[in-house]
Amino acid sequence: MCMLNTDQRFERIRDSREGFALPAAILAVAVVAILITGGFHMANQEHRVGVSSERATHAFYVAEDGLSVAVSDHHALPGSFWGGSEWSFGSPQEFTGSRGTATVRAQRVNDDGLYYIMSTGQIQEGASEATRSVGLMVRRRSAQIDIDGALTTQGAVEVRGSSMISGHDAAPANWDHCTPGESKPGVIVGPDGDVSTRGQAEVTGDPDWTEDEDINNDTFSEFGDLSWDDLTASADIVIPTDGSSGGTYNLNNMAASLDGDGECNTWNRHAQTGDLWNWGYPYDRDDPTVEFAPCHTHFPTIHVKGTARVQSGGYGQGILLVDGDLDLRGDFNWFGIVIVQGQLQTQGSGNRIFGGALARNADLDLQTYVGGSVIQYSSCVINDALTYASGLTQIQPLARRGWIDLAGQGF
Repeated sequence: MCMLNTDQRFERIRDSREGFALPAAILAVAVVAILITGGFHMANQEHRVGVSSERATHAFYVAEDGLSVAVSDHHALPGSFWGGSEWSFGSPQEFTGSRGTATVRAQRVNDDGLYYIMSTGQIQEGASEATRSVGLMVRRRSAQIDIDGALTTQGAVEVRGSSMISGHDAAPANWDHCTPGESKPGVIVGPDGDVSTRGQAEVTGDPDWTEDEDINNDTFSEFGDLSWDDLTASADIVIPTDGSSGGTYNLNNMAASLDGDGECNTWNRHAQTGDLWNWGYPYDRDDPTVEFAPCHTHFPTIHVKGTARVQSGGYGQGILLVDGDLDLRGDFNWFGIVIVQGQLQTQGSGNRIFGGALARNADLDLQTYVGGSVIQYSSCVINDALTYASGLTQIQPLARRGWIDLAGQGF
């Protein structure tokens, strides 16, 4: 038997390991390359997922913004937006922001004011696009202000001097889009009410005046789905602006005004900016060349938290809400609806109310209309006031199970 010495054994071991280092090195390089490639792939995937997630999140917020605009600025949306028949979408509206566009539609669910609003937010950045959709169930609550005569009140009414209350439907000068309709009573009073005239004063209509047993305090505080508190809470102009109440406020020289861009300088109640005494422009409505034409469709809702007294004139249009009495003392022209929780009285000449007035006359005192004042029923003025005035329709999301994330579904 041949025995190997120590040197021979080491030599054989060394020979048997020849060529192992290169394959091991190549394997190590391959493993490292795979790890690096996998790392880059995973990082790229993470980046793409992150970017997609970011864009989807932005698209979600764009869709949410669309819902918010539709709910908060619903009075500015066309009637066709809300759909005509049940379970049919109305015309879509687009709202564009800094990051994307929200396409919003409303679907009428039933005749009780229930609607489904769907908003799809879309983000487009280069070739990349992200879409998210959300839905909201809401209920539309609308004020129902019934003006069935020139003046509706409780208690006794006395008209003196050369004043007139007329229920014969008429259109103000230059309101050429108006077509007068049927005549209404000049004055409607509650149970045990009475109307009298003195001098050359006149109460006229069809009939001149009438008694309605259904008139009570609720007639002047409940308006369909909305209450007096609902109407005043949504008023565009609140007097006084500091939130105090209960005093007597002199309101004079109301007139339309324009801002530096030539737009109607309306009052912003929340920012406390604009013109507090710009109550719209009811004259020369069909002539766009007149100076204050941009204010033709400005029909603000005005809330006076106390008694209002107009002594030196002014004009406006919309809905005037007065917690106390309304005392008109000279040359005030109002086009729209007046609702007074106390008494409505006039003195002097030049006072004109075109549209209709509701005066609760809570103490059932005698209400007097003296001088040359006029309360003229006008269905067209009333319709314009109800059409353009904000706050008469409110959108309220359902308290439970009203919101849904549609996770990318769109139109």
